[in-house]
Amino acid sequence: MILLFSACHSDKSLYIPDPEKSVPPQPLTIHRYDSALFSIRPDYLKQELAPLAEQYYFFLGPDWSDTINLINLSLFINDPNIRRLSSLVQKRYADLKPLKSDLENKLSRYRSYFPEKPSPIVYTYISGLNVEMPVLFTDSAMAIGIDMFLGNDQVIYREGSIPEYKIARMTQAYIVPECMKAVAGNVIVADADDQTLLNKMITTGKVLYFLDAIFPDLADNMKIGYTTEQLEWCRVNEENIWKFLIGNQLLYNSEPAAASKLMADGPFTSGFDEQSPGRLGAWVGWQIVRAYASHNQDLSLRQIMQATRAQEILEESKYKPGR
Repeated sequence: MILLFSACHSDKSLYIPDPEKSVPPQPLTIHRYDSALFSIRPDYLKQELAPLAEQYYFFLGPDWSDTINLINLSLFINDPNIRRLSSLVQKRYADLKPLKSDLENKLSRYRSYFPEKPSPIVYTYISGLNVEMPVLFTDSAMAIGIDMFLGNDQVIYREGSIPEYKIARMTQAYIVPECMKAVAGNVIVADADDQTLLNKMITTGKVLYFLDAIFPDLADNMKIGYTTEQLEWCRVNEENIWKFLIGNQLLYNSEPAAASKLMADGPFTSGFDEQSPGRLGAWVGWQIVRAYASHNQDLSLRQIMQATRAQEILEESKYKPGR
């Protein structure tokens, strides 16, 4: 019981910097491009798309009426599998009020840390199962691939050969965490010239620490997308994972293969037993960033997100599991 409780809940001793200022939630409208696009009669595509072109410029762009663009869009909306996804979305997400409320609160907390940032325009759309990028984000717009969150019981996901470890996370509970992961990429600064595994671990660790700040009450397994058992495996084996990284001289390895094994999503991490989760490098990077924040409590979240020297972050974190 104690093990399950610790796995399901966030670390209450975690240090999170205070927000820069209080920013009250702003009323949010979710613009449903998914509904608008699939309400068009296919034989009247150009005529019925015209009044939508300005509102959905983010998707349609200035050349929406170009013949090639119209052909591609027609092929998309007439594809049987895409139309099936659209029907499933309309049934599952006829009402987006809970999503609207949750997203309003989390965007408000984000802007409390970064008050200069605008509140983005939010859209939902049918991505066609864009597994790698379920949410698109720019400084002023957020596009949620709502077909990516229909529930882990969906037959269409398995028909599309999506791996089970990914399907497990394709539920409503993951929508807002995925949204804020996309937002994190807009405030994190990384050293693009540093291709070491350590730098990649810490950069990904910053994303997860950003979620710590935005979701102070969210369970850790939900932030990283693990089961509670996988998260507990990480905690039990933390010292062994670190010894593996050090013993195999992986931290400063710049070879893509080294990063792939430790950072790639998968049912488990190569080099460890099948009880391990994928992306162990991301989990360790998260613990390093947490330790760095804990040992540097004079730093704001902004400063933590903008710190770029991976070696200095590691040294100042004093991260040494098992000691």
